[in-house]
Amino acid sequence: MTKHNLPIWRIDNLVAFSVSVIASIFAFATLYFGLSTQIQLLTQKVDIMNKNQEIILQKLVSVEARYGELALKVQALETLQGIK
Repeated sequence: MTKHNLPIWRIDNLVAFSVSVIASIFAFATLYFGLSTQIQLLTQKVDIMNKNQEIILQKLVSVEARYGELALKVQALETLQGIK
C-alpha cells in the first residue's frame, strides 16, 4: 500500500465526496432519460390524436359530400316531377 500524507478523515471525506458526485450524476441521468421517455410518449400520443382527428374529419367530409350528392339528386327528382 502506498504511503500518503493526508489524514484518514480527509481520505474519508474525499471518498464520500466522490461517491456523492457519482450518485448525483446517476440521479440526473435517470431523471433526464425518464423525462425524455415521457416526452417521447406524450409526443406519440399527440401524433395519434392528430391522426384520429384527421380520420374523423375525412369521414365527416365524405359524409357531407354524400349528403350533398343526395340533396342534388332529390332536387333533380323534384325538378323532374315538377316538369311532368
